Amino acid sequence: MLFFGGALLLFAGALLAAAEARAQEAATIEVEGEGEVLAKPDIAHLTLAVETQAPQVEEARAVNARASEALLKAVKGMLKDDEKIQSVSYQVYPVYQQREKSQAGQKVKTTEVAGYKASHFFRVELRDLSRIGQIADAALKSGASRVQGPYFDHSQKDKLQQQAAVLALKRARELAEALAQSAGLKVMRLKKLSTAAAPRPVRMARAELSMAPGEAAPETPVEVGEEKFQARLTAIFEVGP
Repeated sequence: MLFFGGALLLFAGALLAAAEARAQEAATIEVEGEGEVLAKPDIAHLTLAVETQAPQVEEARAVNARASEALLKAVKGMLKDDEKIQSVSYQVYPVYQQREKSQAGQKVKTTEVAGYKASHFFRVELRDLSRIGQIADAALKSGASRVQGPYFDHSQKDKLQQQAAVLALKRARELAEALAQSAGLKVMRLKKLSTAAAPRPVRMARAELSMAPGEAAPETPVEVGEEKFQARLTAIFEVGP
């Protein structure tokens, strides 16, 4: 009986100690913060498409090869040492069309191969953004049937992302301090911090360009604005009197 009573005392002591530990546990505030940094991009990408069609597959391939070679020669001659052009996709495929034929006095629709289409896509990386329009125009004059982009990027995007994260933490702390002050408390220290991915959408400066064969290309103006680099995070701060 004495042993049972001692066990009860030990159990009661443990409960009391746990209650005291909970009472002494510091109060916390959980807040979210967002940071945004603006910077003018210093990299631009253009996608150039050379598309040709012919009745026979070998003819479609050969015509596309000549047009692609002319495009590469023209664009490479305009690129600087830190700029480049590379193939990203090439395909040759049949083009189908529906035809109506008479069979046994009835009209029947059939699908037949009308020819073959060859498509060769190139990506151009530019560092001199003042020449985006010139490169696009030269590509259209030299064999490209379509130009897409530009898509902007920044060589220091990791550093800019870090700056946005630091700003997000600063704003989170300011919010925590305002909330703590309204409750008669003060922010003591940062207890936990977690970041969330803030994807930056790829921005195009203009719509897709295209040109009919033999059409004179106008001078294409491209306005380069600022890109947003964003960061989001959740912070837990310890607060006290």
